Amino acid sequence: MSNTETPTEFYESRKGSFEDVCTEVTYALEKELRTQGIKYHSVTSRVKTIESFLEKIERKDYSDPIKQTTDLAGVRVVCLFMKDLDRVNEVIQSLFEVFSEEDKLQQGDADSFGYMSRHYICGLSSVHTGPRYDHIQGMKFEVQVRTILMDAWANISHYLNYKTEQSVPRDLVRDFAALSGLLYVADRQFEELSKASSRSAADAEQKILHSQEIAPSEVNADTVHALLLREFPDRQESSAEKISSLTSQLRASGFSDIGEVATLLQSVAPAAAKVEEEVFSAGNFDIAAYGRFCMALGNSEFRQTFLKTSAARGTAEDAAKAASRLEQMVQSARDHGYRGE
Repeated sequence: MSNTETPTEFYESRKGSFEDVCTEVTYALEKELRTQGIKYHSVTSRVKTIESFLEKIERKDYSDPIKQTTDLAGVRVVCLFMKDLDRVNEVIQSLFEVFSEEDKLQQGDADSFGYMSRHYICGLSSVHTGPRYDHIQGMKFEVQVRTILMDAWANISHYLNYKTEQSVPRDLVRDFAALSGLLYVADRQFEELSKASSRSAADAEQKILHSQEIAPSEVNADTVHALLLREFPDRQESSAEKISSLTSQLRASGFSDIGEVATLLQSVAPAAAKVEEEVFSAGNFDIAAYGRFCMALGNSEFRQTFLKTSAARGTAEDAAKAASRLEQMVQSARDHGYRGE
């Protein structure tokens, strides 16, 4: 900012550049998070409003606003679990030049106000060169990293206009502290659930995918996924939503032990492969779709569950056509030697 340029003039002349900073940083973060396989809830950005900029200058009594205000451009990463905070930290350190960082959760006192997050003041690194970046090189920006629960606390407390503990009415301080503590405990419990879920998936793979014989196990998303990987190793992976949907249909059809599902899949598979080749393009089904296809050919209870689910998503005419087509495929499976029913 020149000696004659006011904060307002500075802001208005560079607002577009700060918007470009937000765009570039958001893109870089989302790309790298996906590359690293880090699941996240959202990556959002904003340029601080002129009103907020001027209010901060006055509140902080800044003598050199442009040097002292480092969050005109801000990007926020909201992740799922506390363990992801460290992984996102590694991404930020690898992508940008980090001038300072503050872990408000770790640095705060146990009874400090609010539920905090991690803040980084950054700049573009030397790898961001060329005409695309020339006008935004040297501009600082802030990256905030929070869990979903941290973000919930920040948004609600912001809406209530309580920025510091001193601004909270005395009779509400205890409630604020209690709620902050509950959210912290909830975050820790979600972390434990995440670890338990990973252990369950690993256990299912050990008992089903990597064993010669399938040990008795309940039908759940982890055991179903492991079984599908075992029976159909050459087919495309399915999303967690598809695996969950198939699991629900199996349980609704009366299957409680994964061994029962395995026996049926193995018995119907040869005929199912021939029916698939006749009716569809062979190999196009992913593991969940093919598992559902085989179960529908091989078990009448599952077939009824599948048709009921399909009918709920379409018209009566569509349901009738689906039922007729499925019965034709069942007959074809019998013609190809399946005698399971």
